[in-house]
Amino acid sequence: MRKLLVVLVAGVLVAAAAPVVPAGAAGTPRVAPKDDLRVVTMNILHGITCPNAPDDCQGDDRIALLGQQLQAAKCPPVVALEEIAPRTYDRVVAAPWVKQCKYKIVWHNMPLTDRELVLTTLPVTSQKLTVLAGNFRSAYRVELRSKLGPVVLVASHQDGDPDPGDPKPCNPAECPPECPADITISDCQTIQAKAIASEGGGSKTIRVLTGDFNVTAASARSQSIVADGWVDSHLAAGNAECDPATGAQCTSGRQDMNTDDLKNPASKETERIDFLFVKAPRSCQVRFDTPKDRDKDGLGTGLFADQPATNGPGGLVYLSDHTGVGADLSCRKG
Repeated sequence: MRKLLVVLVAGVLVAAAAPVVPAGAAGTPRVAPKDDLRVVTMNILHGITCPNAPDDCQGDDRIALLGQQLQAAKCPPVVALEEIAPRTYDRVVAAPWVKQCKYKIVWHNMPLTDRELVLTTLPVTSQKLTVLAGNFRSAYRVELRSKLGPVVLVASHQDGDPDPGDPKPCNPAECPPECPADITISDCQTIQAKAIASEGGGSKTIRVLTGDFNVTAASARSQSIVADGWVDSHLAAGNAECDPATGAQCTSGRQDMNTDDLKNPASKETERIDFLFVKAPRSCQVRFDTPKDRDKDGLGTGLFADQPATNGPGGLVYLSDHTGVGADLSCRKG
């Protein structure tokens, strides 16, 4: 496996929140701004619980479809992927579209069943994987240089809220000291990920906290992120909340132990549990491109790869049980 060598960058100031210009508001660009940041996040399904291992629910075909969809979006410069198992990693490394998009594979060399990986065309200045409370889930912090300035990206796949009958409280063996014993392990994971995304980087840093949080926007955990000044890019760009009845604007819900739903154009998601939160410095008044990609640079702000593919590899119409999330953001200088 490849291992990225990085130089750690010191930083001590945490960025303060800046206002957001709603999608479609006056001043929203009709053409791509000179300086922007396009980010995609997606849980791409490791597939290790599927039958016929090591096929992993047509893992080769699913990675090929991911490449087609990223190329159709003009190769967004930052792509954060969750559920990267060792075979998933090997498939990404071997995929021809990685070189075609000129992506660097940013990898921590700490393989496990479920890890995060970042693809980027931007310069990387630092990377660190942190194992979260419970000793299985993780958060991957990658620092980048962009035309908008420094970027701190944290991708994470976290546990859902525990069942009431099994609260899974924190304990010294599974939670760090900053998480008290009266909260759950999953609560602690969110607290840790927020802290990892908020520390260092400097006062002009744009921060992105993203991934599969396994809770909806109505949950206390999601609300705590917003209360700390993070912007839910999906809603800020004018997208509606998930409608479980129709599957519109939802990111999770298709079955993940076989390919039946992945080959069914009518299969639908039922909840929105994948997020791309943004916190900008005071020097950046964030503007999000519209869901329909008003500036025509290949990526709008909202769901990514939510429409069934036609003539997908191996008969696939979806590459994962999850739908991706994208954000195209720029700054109006404050």
